[in-house]
Amino acid sequence: MESTGRTDHASGQIAQTTVRYIDGDGQATDKSVARLGSFGLVDEQGYLQWNNDKLEAKHYVKQPVNPPTLSVADKLSAGSVEMVTLDPSRGFLLEQLALMPTLADRFEAGGVVGKIILGLLTVGLLIALVRGISLLVTKGKIRKQLKKPATPTNNPLGRVLSVYEQDKHRSVEALELRLLETVVDEQASLEKGLSMLKLLAALAPMLGLLGTVTGMIETFQVITQFGNGDPKVMAGGISMALVTTVLGLIAAMPLLLAHNVLSSQAESIRNILEKQGIGLVAEQAESEQKSQSKPLKVAESAA
Repeated sequence: MESTGRTDHASGQIAQTTVRYIDGDGQATDKSVARLGSFGLVDEQGYLQWNNDKLEAKHYVKQPVNPPTLSVADKLSAGSVEMVTLDPSRGFLLEQLALMPTLADRFEAGGVVGKIILGLLTVGLLIALVRGISLLVTKGKIRKQLKKPATPTNNPLGRVLSVYEQDKHRSVEALELRLLETVVDEQASLEKGLSMLKLLAALAPMLGLLGTVTGMIETFQVITQFGNGDPKVMAGGISMALVTTVLGLIAAMPLLLAHNVLSSQAESIRNILEKQGIGLVAEQAESEQKSQSKPLKVAESAA
């Protein structure tokens, strides 16, 4: 009973000790570390993996978030409150942490197809950024032009007004066709790049499906060669199949959203141009109607 009490007391203590440490190059040195009760050994970099058979320690491949260090152990010994990450499993969870793939590892599992999907996403986002800035600038210029319609400037609405000033001597039908032609030309300029954005959004999930099929083919080839006794042998193909599917969906969603937002902006600008064009045609028709009714009134007064 007395021995058990001393063991329990020691398991709750933080003590400095020296252990045989093996560095990354395989060199052995004596190192000062702190023992956190029965939870593990720590140095200035974090947890150390203890080999009880060889009586030596080395660093874990991956450390948890906010691992305890020697300086933290000193504060804990002094009674200071400090938030640290403890491993109650005595190393098992830390060993499993090294097996958890990082974000870069997951991207790497996607293979060539995954890299192509990421390339398409990058190109699509660049197109969306450039076109988004262009449409915002264009909309700002149109707002300014609406305040000064008498002085057309270099913007879509200004070009529509310029066409009206040049061709307002024509008939109403001819003027309407000229304005419609100008609006169609401006619409093509506003929607530049949006078709490519839509195409990339459609290609991304298709490439994800291609990666899925490719990964499953690779998995079945491995099963044919080595059997299905070891799941680790099949992990590469399954990872590729799943990661490429996820990447395809992740790439498609922002591209579709960007296409929808930019199309709405372009449609809004086109509606403004059409509304202003219809207003100009209506104004021209009214002026022609007034000019045709004046001689009729003069004739009636002469009679």
